[in-house]
Amino acid sequence: MGLKNVVFFDPVPKAEVFKYILASDMGESVLKKADTFKTVYSNKTFDYMSSKKPIFMAIDGVSRTLVEEADAGVYVEPENPGDFAEKVRFYKDNTDQVLFQGNNGYKYAIDNYDRKVLAQKYINYIRGIK
Repeated sequence: MGLKNVVFFDPVPKAEVFKYILASDMGESVLKKADTFKTVYSNKTFDYMSSKKPIFMAIDGVSRTLVEEADAGVYVEPENPGDFAEKVRFYKDNTDQVLFQGNNGYKYAIDNYDRKVLAQKYINYIRGIK
């Protein structure tokens, strides 16, 4: 298509992934449209949150709920390129949302998924503390 602002890379080792995430404005988590994936948390979602990158979430279900609760990006209907294009244009025109939602995701991950936070929740659960 002659696009100058889109680059596709071959797979890279996990150790190199973060340099690509950090060089990006946003992340995307995409899976095929299937009920099977409604119960799947995308690992990439947490990578993006820890890097303060908002997310194009093209997975319905628990991953979508996570991103919406954190206000850390936007749901994109899987296998719907028109919806994806519309959401990309929104962020292109609203760059303040990129920073805002990236920070939201980071804070949400720290407050809810940090290992120390999770360990304390588990200890409190065992002790019967709510």
